[in-house]
Amino acid sequence: MYNAHLLFGFALLLLLALGASGAVPAHHVDPRQTHLVARQAPGQDETRTRGTCTQMSNKCNLAGHDAQVCPADYNRCPFEGAPCVLIEPKGDSSRKPEVRCGYLGSTRS
Repeated sequence: MYNAHLLFGFALLLLLALGASGAVPAHHVDPRQTHLVARQAPGQDETRTRGTCTQMSNKCNLAGHDAQVCPADYNRCPFEGAPCVLIEPKGDSSRKPEVRCGYLGSTRS
């Protein structure tokens, strides 16, 4: 029992020291935002091709491209004819082309 109190006291002391030093608690960092900031780094040009998706086949129909499957459950075609976009990085980029279905964001070309 004494060891549990000692461990709790040490953890509390460590937490207070980190708080006093101005360190940001880990739960305040949103990993999605850090990923988004990394993805939107300047100098990474891209081409966006708009299309509409088919709910039954869950595919994005794009002019001049083969139909692309809407990936993952969170990115499924929400309704017949919903907007979708193919995002293709330009130049020597480590990013892969990405399909977003049900996409209502910027579709700049």
